[in-house]
Amino acid sequence: MSLTESLARMAPFDRLEPQERRAALREAAEVSLRTGRAICCQGDRAERCWLLVSGRVRGVMYRSDETTVELGRSTPGDWLGLAELLLNSPYLSDLVAEEHCTLAAFSRTGIGRLLELAGMRTFLLHEMAKRYYTMHARFELVQPLDRLVHFLLEHASGDTGQAGEVACTQEEIAEAIGATRETVNRHLQRLQDDGLVKVGRGVVTIVDAARLQTSSV
Repeated sequence: MSLTESLARMAPFDRLEPQERRAALREAAEVSLRTGRAICCQGDRAERCWLLVSGRVRGVMYRSDETTVELGRSTPGDWLGLAELLLNSPYLSDLVAEEHCTLAAFSRTGIGRLLELAGMRTFLLHEMAKRYYTMHARFELVQPLDRLVHFLLEHASGDTGQAGEVACTQEEIAEAIGATRETVNRHLQRLQDDGLVKVGRGVVTIVDAARLQTSSV
């Protein structure tokens, strides 16, 4: 399936009138990335933004003390780098393909033309609000247990409410959430004692995701 055909099935392009849809799709350029390749790097001046068409992208922010913050994963339908492009600012994180990805790239001029379409303007405003809300909620997780629970739920392989696995060592989890390994180990033991997770070598199995979501409240 071509990029144009794929985009025509995705929101908000599928909601546009045919003439507007054709005009919008002309602004998209296809980008294909192999696993592990960076879409953009933190600090680079934003020149483009992307709509993820297929695959998964991981966001990582680097702190001044050289620690990192995991910003979660983007899935098809998510916009990447939109705020930075609109604000003419540097990208706020590295965006890395976790698997082979196809993206629709839009230049600053192209986004300007999309914003002239009422349907696109409303949709992109909603996307910006959604991303702001999600990021704000993540950074509100100030306690290590909150950050640990959020990380486990974000990276679990299973569906919400069901068992899932997080294939990370405790050192990797500690680095991702900005805590020490000892802190991670202590909280994992507590969660295991409560019957919410099972801790193994290099893997944490979520036993009850529904209860885990409320465990740090």
